[in-house]
Amino acid sequence: MQEQFNPQMPLGLAKKLEEEKSNAYTLYWDFVIDGTASMSSLYAGVYLAVIKFLEWMKRYEVKPMLGITVIRSMEGQPAVAVEFEPGVYYTENTGEFLKKLKYLSLYGGSEDGKEEVEEGIALSLAKFPESSMNRGIMVFTDCYECERKLTLAEKSVGAVTFFCPESLALHPFDFTFFTPEGEWDENGSPAFFDITALFRELSGEFLDDVVKPFKDLIKGVSIGV
Repeated sequence: MQEQFNPQMPLGLAKKLEEEKSNAYTLYWDFVIDGTASMSSLYAGVYLAVIKFLEWMKRYEVKPMLGITVIRSMEGQPAVAVEFEPGVYYTENTGEFLKKLKYLSLYGGSEDGKEEVEEGIALSLAKFPESSMNRGIMVFTDCYECERKLTLAEKSVGAVTFFCPESLALHPFDFTFFTPEGEWDENGSPAFFDITALFRELSGEFLDDVVKPFKDLIKGVSIGV
C-alpha cells in the first residue's frame, strides 16, 4: 500500500510525526500478578478483570504493549519476569498475552503470609524500556502485609494501581511518579482497590476509574506542528 502524506508538509517531517504519534499512543502496561498458591480462589476474577480492562482501554485508542511479572515469594525466587520470546518481556499480541496469563501456574508463597510484593514491583520497573515514558503497572495480590525492604524510586513510573486487601494500602510504597510531560510528579501516588471488587464492580464507571490513570499517560505528548 502506498504511503500518503500531507503534500504541504516536508516528507521527512511527516514521517517523523507519524513515528511520534505511534509512540505517543503506545503504553507499556505491566501486570504484576501474585502467583502464590493462596491466589487460587481469586485468580478467575483477576483473569476476567484483565480482559475487561484491556477491552475498556480500546475506547481510548491506546496501543498497549503488555507484560507479566509474577510474585513467587519463594527462597531464591521472589519474582519472575514472563518472557514472550527469549529476552522479550512485552507483546502487542493480546491473544498471546492472555494465553500466558490464563495458564499461569499458582504455587509457592511465604510461610508468614508476607509476600514479596516490593520485589515483584522492582522487577517490573526494571523491565520497562528506557526510551518509553508511557509506563504503568497494575498489581494483583491477596497479600495483607509485606516487609519494607526496597526502594522503588530508582526508576520512575507514570501510574500504579493495586488490587489488594485494604491493609496493604497502608504500606509505604516508595515510588517516583512522572507526569505525561515527563516531569516529576510530587503529588503522584498509587491507587488502591479492594481485590474483592473484581467480583462485583465491573460497571462502566468502575472500569473507567481503573484505566483512566493509564490512559492519561499519553495525553501530554504533543504530536502537532
